[in-house]
This record gives sequence, structure tokens and C-alpha cells, in this order.
Amino acid sequence: MTFRSFVLFTAVTAASLLITACQEDGTSSTPFADDNMLAEEASVMIGNQLLVGTIEQNSISFKGLPYAEPPVGPSRWKPPLPRADWYTGPVGKNFGNPCPQSVETRAGYNPDIHPVFSGEEDCLYLNIWKPRALAQGERAPVMFFIHGGANLNGGATEELSFFLKATADNPLDSHLYNGSRIAANGRVVVVTINYRLGPLGFMSHPAMDFENPGTQNGRYGNYGILDQLEALRWVKQNIHYFGGDAENVTIFGQSAGAYDVCTLMNSPIAMKEGLFHKAIMHSGVCHIHTRAEVRADSQDLIEELGCNLASDMAIMDCMRAQSAKELVTSNAARPNNIGSFNFYPYVDCDPNDEVNLNGIDDPDACVAVMQPDTSLALGLNMDIPFMIGSTNDEYINRFDSVPNTQLGYINHLVNYMFAERLELVHQILSLYPYSDYPDVYSALSAVMTDKNLTCTSRKLASLFNKGSSSKVFRYNFQQTLFTELRLGEGPYHSSDLIYLFQHHGTGLFDSSPEDFATQEAMLSYWTSFARSGDPNDTGLTLWPEYDFTVDPYIIMDSSPRADANLKPLECNFWLGGT
Repeated sequence: MTFRSFVLFTAVTAASLLITACQEDGTSSTPFADDNMLAEEASVMIGNQLLVGTIEQNSISFKGLPYAEPPVGPSRWKPPLPRADWYTGPVGKNFGNPCPQSVETRAGYNPDIHPVFSGEEDCLYLNIWKPRALAQGERAPVMFFIHGGANLNGGATEELSFFLKATADNPLDSHLYNGSRIAANGRVVVVTINYRLGPLGFMSHPAMDFENPGTQNGRYGNYGILDQLEALRWVKQNIHYFGGDAENVTIFGQSAGAYDVCTLMNSPIAMKEGLFHKAIMHSGVCHIHTRAEVRADSQDLIEELGCNLASDMAIMDCMRAQSAKELVTSNAARPNNIGSFNFYPYVDCDPNDEVNLNGIDDPDACVAVMQPDTSLALGLNMDIPFMIGSTNDEYINRFDSVPNTQLGYINHLVNYMFAERLELVHQILSLYPYSDYPDVYSALSAVMTDKNLTCTSRKLASLFNKGSSSKVFRYNFQQTLFTELRLGEGPYHSSDLIYLFQHHGTGLFDSSPEDFATQEAMLSYWTSFARSGDPNDTGLTLWPEYDFTVDPYIIMDSSPRADANLKPLECNFWLGGT
């Protein structure tokens, strides 16, 4: 018996015991041949490393797979390194640690709330779900998900209770990004990842430059994006072991994850290596920070932590001596308000940046050479099938503290949302009169949804359509959750993911027939897009290919239907007539 066969035999025996001990009815039984077959089905060998998965009805999960070395100690604020070895014994049963983050930043951005720390720096793990129904040798499309959270928080194991209202009787004990049902019902392989966040993921400072003289032009930073690229390399090298097709990978991300998708689509690194082949953006845009912005934030952090010392080496030694908690719960790392974040992906290879005035030694090693939306406008992005959209009421649950009056509406526009652009307020009140909305929350949500996402999605779809030969598809998600546990009275930010990840029917909350119909439509459209680059292999309503001259899109709800020219007056206003 070879070593590989011996290890797999041992794994099958051990895994059969695990399966036997966890029957669905809670009973146990004596192991028999079918148990061994199930255990073998849920086991994968990569080299000499055994991965033991979990059968989840019609899918198999492999959790907590390390895709890079832990970014700890001297590796903090360094690009990820491929994992040299894994662990002694089986891997794949348990999720990996989330990355360090401040939970407070998910709860209203209130500077008076003391931030709560969670996570571990040893956090670079991914999770895989594969359908059980794959035939021998079959290769399924791969859907690689990048979570949101403002690049400050979140993770692959984000709890469903953040997106619905948990109660004492119903804690909603489930992960939003559980890929089991997409994998099983859509016959795709689903991958979710953790990546570095906040100052640990996006700090950049001149003090870092001395560590990498001559070859990097001070470009170190963007570690969170570099982590995503490393995870994609791992997928390219290994996903065939799980029945996935490494030549058919779709990246999809929501909110900050969508920002990251756009950054990756315009990254020279990703273009050179061919790490993915289609892209989907949920509720995100394509504008990232400048180096100057990130370095100013980094300087604030260094000064706050008492590390503004005489030499670069002393600064970095001091910063590496700080705990992860001190870094991510610092005032410098906390957002200023909704949509205003300090540590974020940034343009690291702008030729006009003073760091790069002497030239860029290796342009193919850049995360970004310009703003991603500028790259799109110039047609310099990856020419791949592209889908983009947002929900119809993104911000409906973000303004609970605003007085529910017309005066409260005007006051919030003048003193908070547009305090630095008062000349816009009169036009906004004309386009969005308070009398058109049932309450102040709906009025403010309409303004911010159109400004930040609906009209920006139109702009990005148009830019991609003008500069690329690949197909583009746009959607507007309009289904409101039936459950009383919903966090808003409309299709709010992230509510579409409850449908995409197939949570209706899990018994955790009430669902309507319309919820189920929307869920099935999303599954069909999204997995068809992942399979072929076209969502129309479904038998459902034809989803028109995007044409910037007419702005076609599909209304995504229980009865999908095509429409065109979404919010024309509003978008002409926000986009300046473009």
C-alpha cells in the first residue's frame, strides 16, 4: 500500500466514524460500506495533505483551508506568501479565523461607542463547497466570492444575524455566505475567503519603503487585495481537486467586495496571470483611494499609537509591537461616517505620484496604475463578461436617528450629507420632493441610493460596454423580504445576498412565494452567467445585453422583466449628463 493510499484509507475510516456519529436524526449506527463510500467522497488529497470535508445534503464543504502563510510577526504588512505546508492530520472541517476587525464599525459608525475587537492575524483561509452530483472528471464553473464590510470588517463566516433581526428565540444561527445551496442547486463550485482588513490590510507609509529598497518603489500596501490575488492563485492551482474548472472562474463581490472586484478587473497583476474569467459587482463602485490619502491615514495611526519615531526601522518595529486589537480599534482606523473609510485599496502605481516619478520598475506587479473607473473609461480593463447592479433601496435602514419630518429631511441634507456642496440641495429637493415619499427614511435612501449606486452602476456598465467587446448585463434588485425580521421596508443593502445564497426555505425565518421565486431566478441567472458568460441559459425572461445608448436592465424580483433607462432624470443629475 502506498503512503497516499494508506493516508486516504485512514481518512476514510476516521471520516466514516464522524459521519456515523452525526446522522441527521441524531442516532448512531455501526459503520458499514456506505459510510466508507460517503467518507471517501468527502475526502481529497492534495500532495500528502489530507482534506476531510463535510457532506451537507447535496454538497460537500471543505472549510478553513490555508491559502497563504500566516501574516504575523515580521510578515505583518508584507505581501502574502504561498503556504509552505499545512497541518498534521486532516484539514477541512472547521472555518478559519476571521481577520482582526472592530465590530463597532458595523453598528452605526458612532464615535461614542467603544469598539469591540474580534479576529486573529492568522486568518488567510478559504472555504469550498462542491456539488455532490458531479460526474467523474466533470469540471464545474467556479464562483469566487469576496465579502463586503468596507474593507474594515466582515469575513467568510459573517453571521446571518447581521443582515436580519435576530431575537432571543431566533438567533439566526447561520452564515450568510454558506455556499452549500448554490453549489448543490446550481452545480457550481463556490469559494469564500478571508483577507486582511483595515490598517492591517491597507496601511502604507514611507517607513515601509526601507524594508524593500530599489525594487518596489514604495508600493507595499494593498495587502488585502494581494491576499485576494493569492487566494485566486491557490484556486487556479488546486480547484480541480474539488471538481472545479480553473479556466472558468467568476469573481463576485458585494459592497466593498464589489469595489475589490473592480480593482481586480483593472489590476495588471490579475491581467497578467489570468486568474479569473468573469466578474459580478453587487452594490459597489470603482473608485479607490490615492496613495496620499492612505499615507495620511497611516501617519495618523502611527502618531496615535506613539510610534512616530526618528528612524523608519524604529517606526516599523514599534508598529509591529502593537497588538492587532490596538491597531484596528484605534481612532485612526474608525470610519468618519457612512461611506467614509480610512484604510482602503489605493492606486499604488500612479506614474504622477512622487514615489513613482523615477519610473515603475515592474508595472505588471501593480495592483492599480490608475483609478479603476479611469481604466474602464480608457478601455484598459480585463475584457471579460461583466454583470453589475444594486438594490433599489440600499440605505433604507441607515437613517433611523433622523427626525421623521420634512424639516428633518432638509436639515440632514444641508448639515450632513451635502454640507460641503450646498449648491446641490435645491436641485435635490426638486428631484426628490419630500411629498413623494412615505417617510424621511425613504426620501434620504432614494437620494443616497441613486447618487452612490444606482447611477454609478449605470455609469460603470456604460464604460465597460463602450470599451470592451465582452457582454455586459445590468440588474436592479427590487424584491422586499417578507419576514418580519427584515431590517428595512425595501430591498436594502445586502438583502439580495439572502436570496443569492439561498436562505429561503432553511426554516430560520418566514418566506413568501415571491421570496422563493426571486431566489430561484437569481440562482438560475447567476449560475448560468458563471457557466457561459450569459445569464440567459435559463428559460426565464430574456435578460437584455447592455447597450449604453438605451440602458437596458432586468428588474430582479419574483417576476423578472426587462426594462430600460432607469432613473433618467436622477442619473443625468448625478452623472452630470454623461
